[in-house]
Amino acid sequence: GTLDRKSGKMHFLNIPSKGYMKAMVEGKDKHLYISTFGYGLMRYASETGKWQKFHMKQEDPVKGRLSNDWVNAMICDAEGLIWMGHYKGVSCYDPAQERFITGKYNDQLASQICISLMEGKEGEIWAGTYNGLFRINKQTGEMKRYTVANGLSSNVICGLAQDERGNIWCSTFNGINQIKTDEDRIVN
Repeated sequence: GTLDRKSGKMHFLNIPSKGYMKAMVEGKDKHLYISTFGYGLMRYASETGKWQKFHMKQEDPVKGRLSNDWVNAMICDAEGLIWMGHYKGVSCYDPAQERFITGKYNDQLASQICISLMEGKEGEIWAGTYNGLFRINKQTGEMKRYTVANGLSSNVICGLAQDERGNIWCSTFNGINQIKTDEDRIVN
């Protein structure tokens, strides 16, 4: 639901979709983006009360499509792009253009289950998966992958945060790790 901060009253939204809510984010466009786990993504325009549904079988040659309906995590980046982590990597939706953006990361992460997302201070996207941590350069689409081979305590990345020095912290199935970005070194 939504809370009217002036009156203190709650208004509950009736999501016209099956499934349960897994993640939600407010876009810079003031719309709510809600993952209905297994049934795709819903966009709610609060000013009109209208819903729009996006799902993986909804192919549009110009607007693209959501790569997978099982969305685990979502963020709205500094540019207003909506990033979704799901069972086939990541998808990125541009509300201003009303289209899904494709990049190298779509193919490279297609076999990964993404469970956590974060935007770094330099504008990069960090994707935590069951098979390591990925740093995505939004401009080039290039990625860097961190795994147990690089020093992580586990390849399952559950949560992500960044400290004031720019270091990345990730929770895993086997403890907490710090990626010292200036040294490209992992401490666990």
